[in-house]
Amino acid sequence: MTYLGFLALFLGIPILVLGALARRRPTERRAWTAMAALSLIALLYTTPWDNHLVAMGVWGYDPQRVLGITLGWVPLEEYLFFVLQPLLVGLWAMAEGPKPPPPETTGGKGRWGLLIALAALEIGALGVWISGLQEGAYLSRILAWGLPPLALQVAVGGDRLWAAREVLARRWAGPTLWLWLADGIAIRAGIWFIRPEFTVGLGLAGLPLEEMVFFALTNLLVANGWTLALDPVVERRIRQAEFRPLRIPSD
Repeated sequence: MTYLGFLALFLGIPILVLGALARRRPTERRAWTAMAALSLIALLYTTPWDNHLVAMGVWGYDPQRVLGITLGWVPLEEYLFFVLQPLLVGLWAMAEGPKPPPPETTGGKGRWGLLIALAALEIGALGVWISGLQEGAYLSRILAWGLPPLALQVAVGGDRLWAAREVLARRWAGPTLWLWLADGIAIRAGIWFIRPEFTVGLGLAGLPLEEMVFFALTNLLVANGWTLALDPVVERRIRQAEFRPLRIPSD
């Protein structure tokens, strides 16, 4: 199987099926806009990080299974993956049908505790990255790259995400389990490979822990982004922040 064939089978076909189901559901126009925006953000944010990992040899690709069109260190198919994964998550949510946003609450103080925990994890991941330690290099880079946008989402609407946790869990779990399965098949087929010296040596059914964390984290970011983009409470918060006048303290 080639990388392009993998994309067609594990992302292209599910996207077409989910897209057909989504069109039968009443969907706001901004849902489609949010999905396109998340794909663009994923492409722009992931490209430098992915090129860094391939350049340092954390993972690589079988040259016989890619088209041979490389942008930087990464084959064209990888960039297509960046765009298709958010589409898969978004269409999975849309196929389920629109869900009313949870009622507004006055809570949200727990966001600070979660933000502190995320900051501690970020510092630890950056410490491993800077130290140059080879074992755990892949995991540290996943966390250092993925935790800042997660912290931003929590800061903006952590209380809203918690209030919608049951719906959010469904939006996250299906695509994550599917991509864990697909990733394991791709690794066993030799489409891409992970160098074990850069991992912590843990995994499940041949799938390295780092790959499980990567897809769990990226799908969570997309599902969170999708949920926040359609939440009227979050939209109001952002608008109020944009138009709030700047107050200059007086002497």
